Amino acid sequence: MNGHLPPLSALRAFETAARLKSFSKAAEELNVTPAAISHQIHALEQDLGVQLFHRLNRAVELTVSAKVLLPGLSDAFAGIQASVRRLRAHNDTGTLTVTASPSFAAKWLVVRLHRFQERWPEIDVRISATDNVVDLGAGDFDLAIRYGSGRYPGLHVEPLLKNEVFPACSPRLLEEGPPLRNPDDLKRHALIHDQTVDRDPLAPSWPMWLKAAGITGFSGASCSRRAQSPPPTSRPDGSCDCSRWRSPISSPTTSSPRRARSNALRSKLFATGCGPRPTARRRRRMG
Repeated sequence: MNGHLPPLSALRAFETAARLKSFSKAAEELNVTPAAISHQIHALEQDLGVQLFHRLNRAVELTVSAKVLLPGLSDAFAGIQASVRRLRAHNDTGTLTVTASPSFAAKWLVVRLHRFQERWPEIDVRISATDNVVDLGAGDFDLAIRYGSGRYPGLHVEPLLKNEVFPACSPRLLEEGPPLRNPDDLKRHALIHDQTVDRDPLAPSWPMWLKAAGITGFSGASCSRRAQSPPPTSRPDGSCDCSRWRSPISSPTTSSPRRARSNALRSKLFATGCGPRPTARRRRRMG
């Protein structure tokens, strides 16, 4: 088997042009001229002894040989990029990048951040407020805070805090709306759903709470839905709804929602990260 490999620059030019299906876009991404891309690909075709592109008037099409070559090269360059990111994150000891949901970051994490910075001012903490699933192994984040089971193979996991989810509503709803004296009365109210947790089957939801409360024949699925977390307790027009509230991120900035602690669902937040389990001396808590 011939172990000769074409020049890395030519492979990079081909991968970029094939992925973008454009020599000019590839030149822009690699910060070279389109003529340089064309020259690299021509040299690669000569080296491999195959044609990689069909040159059309204003476009290029991949040949069968190019379609065979592209997937492996894309995976290889993605692996190189991930390795470089991990190395840079490993060497950058002065930065801690944390990802957390927008509601938790704003109402719990940020308000405690000053305690951490007072104790370790040399560490620059960067927070990414997102509910998107992230790959900690890629090196973009050092730590993720998420609701879940805590079973994440290959990652170090620590429980951060316990959480209660319970119904809450505006005081105005109790004064002006239909009666709300027991869980079964929720059937006469619109329930606000938090769509940001729909992707997680373990996250507490209205159907879970209604089942725990013994309410049958009503799932709340047909009621109004909001994508905020925690959901608001009033609409812009002043009408009120019932929502699910989480105790750690309940905030005094909300207009004092009335809460029902009975039948509260309990879940946990976990802090997860890559690398070995930290020793007690290396652990640094925010509060």
